[in-house]
Amino acid sequence: MAGTFIKLFMISDCKKLLSLKIVNLLLILLFCKCAVIFAQDIHFSQIQSTPLVLNPANTGSSLSNVRFTNDYRSQWQRIDYPYNTLMLAIDGSFTLLNRQSGIGAMMVHDQSSGNYLNVDKFFVSLSHSVYYRNHRLILGVQPGFVAKKYSNENLVFGNQFDPTSEDYSLPFSETGLNEDFRYIDLNAGVLWQSRIKNLKTSAGFSINHLTRPVESFYNENDADPLPLKYTLHGGVFIPLNSRFALNPQGLISYTGGGREFNAGTLLDYYPQTDVSPIQKVFALSAFRINPVKNFDAFIVGAGASVAGFDVCVSYDLNISSLRKVSNFQGGYEISVVYKAGNSKTKSTDEPCFML
Repeated sequence: MAGTFIKLFMISDCKKLLSLKIVNLLLILLFCKCAVIFAQDIHFSQIQSTPLVLNPANTGSSLSNVRFTNDYRSQWQRIDYPYNTLMLAIDGSFTLLNRQSGIGAMMVHDQSSGNYLNVDKFFVSLSHSVYYRNHRLILGVQPGFVAKKYSNENLVFGNQFDPTSEDYSLPFSETGLNEDFRYIDLNAGVLWQSRIKNLKTSAGFSINHLTRPVESFYNENDADPLPLKYTLHGGVFIPLNSRFALNPQGLISYTGGGREFNAGTLLDYYPQTDVSPIQKVFALSAFRINPVKNFDAFIVGAGASVAGFDVCVSYDLNISSLRKVSNFQGGYEISVVYKAGNSKTKSTDEPCFML
């Protein structure tokens, strides 16, 4: 019972509010971008800025020699203990067997409930590409190490409560609790890229938790292993003219009976001027929804590309049944992506991509 409480103490109050349902969605906007989230896994709204989180096959998938990605997310500022997440990753490409391969590393740090629950993830990513005409298929694997820990300093258990005096300060008597645990995890994925006339298309599929690790602060023998997480994603780059382009993207995930869906579009504008150092400005908006329950958030954001840096700021407007408590406030996210150099391989049959 204690282990279950520790696992759910951050969201127990929120679950009481989830009985309300959103009945109708009036419209889907042109700049609609949806992303998938799960209670078991850390998530980001800017899926275009977190490629190694999305799919290990994204490792080394860009045209740059080296790509550095940094994303910071803070959500639920309306509650006393917001959730803060930091992601740092680096990946690049090299030639192996006359084909492009990729190598990278990723670190994720998450703080929940006023820093009383901390998650640290460290992953190494490897990928290799095969080609057929104008099609590119990338296979990726991502072994890693996960550590979780909590502090019971400000936690109160049921046996510490005296109903006669309404006293919460009885001695802590829980036994068999561990303040931390660690495990090895493994993710894998595949990514397809192609050019169809002037369109650049991509689609990917990934599976997380292939090692089926067990997460429990109480008794590992009584805990169930993490369910596999399946993610299907895709996008297409559509140049409208010399200055504008659309980049619709979609993502759907499934794990342990939970489903989330995200679909939308980035709008790019290219100033094409020698006066300004800005190569591109872009806007995004999105719906993040749970098809079984309700709509979670509407995401809006904007960014720019300057001297190899892509900077994007977005905000989640909470439209779920928690909106009466959150006052439509969800969370903000800031990402910085830096790409250095152009990747070149010896193969002559590789398709041309601008990703």
